[in-house]
Amino acid sequence: MRATFEKFLFLAVMLVVAVVGNQVGAVRPVENSTASNLPEVILPSPSAVVGAALESIVISPSVAEAISLLDAPQVASVSSQSTAAALKKISEELPPLPQSQSVLVADVQSGEPYHSFEAERRWPTASLTKLMAAALAMRNMDANAKIELLTDDFRPGEMNLRSGETYYVKDLIRAMLVFSSNEAARAVARNYRGDFMADLNKLAEEWGMPDTHFAEPTGLASSNQSTARDLLVMARRVYQEYPNILEVSRKTKVTLSDAVSGQGRSFVNTNTFAGETNFIGGKTGFTRDAGENLLTIFNHRNRPVFIVVLGSTARFDETRELINWFRNNYR
Repeated sequence: MRATFEKFLFLAVMLVVAVVGNQVGAVRPVENSTASNLPEVILPSPSAVVGAALESIVISPSVAEAISLLDAPQVASVSSQSTAAALKKISEELPPLPQSQSVLVADVQSGEPYHSFEAERRWPTASLTKLMAAALAMRNMDANAKIELLTDDFRPGEMNLRSGETYYVKDLIRAMLVFSSNEAARAVARNYRGDFMADLNKLAEEWGMPDTHFAEPTGLASSNQSTARDLLVMARRVYQEYPNILEVSRKTKVTLSDAVSGQGRSFVNTNTFAGETNFIGGKTGFTRDAGENLLTIFNHRNRPVFIVVLGSTARFDETRELINWFRNNYR
């Protein structure tokens, strides 16, 4: 590392010398010159020479990249890309008219918004809650711990999983993300060491989501509320710190096996974007009070693009229109 630094320092000194040489050797033709017809030699001030040299060092992409590599080689690729410039608008085409109560389209890495409508409006999250619940479970629970589903984990009409079945925590998280299992979310919260809901709200506070509150782990309660801007914060943290959550959420289906009997069953993803090439991941949500919610992350020109619609009347169609508009208007 010392040898590399000394080599870089030598190159920087040589660059300063080169700039000084170029500046001193520069000449400017002078009108109405003396009889000698010699050009006037312009000698820059020392400060100008140093300033020019420093400017050359600062703005040179290759040098900047070299400094970055020397100073922070351990930085993960996602973190190193997070400050990169977002995509730029290339036309004045207006985004589609909103069919929901709140809309936000933004760059996941930089956080820069591309389009927003009522993005500060608080709205029931519905099952978007399960993204946050999954992150908390992955952070603090043993993925290979077994949990038996109890009657108290179910509500009338919930029949995806069955009382008496036993699953690993990691499989219950998959159930939460792929087919939005409420019973799985309750079982995970019930077996959490500590106060699951208190810690879920602490995590929201830690991540910088001031307008978010969770009352229970499934999202069925209307008091589970957030904003599109807070959900962007959540999506960015999940993208950076829990990429497995997104990997699971984009599967078209998942097969879960009882940890005791070994009997397995398959379940289809509630998200119609699952399986599409450019779909990175996301989560559906629906209650009568919330309407149709949908959080998605797509890949566009190797950048992750966040789209959320809250209180929509046609969440998949609206999201499709938004991503198509974005692809046609940003490069």
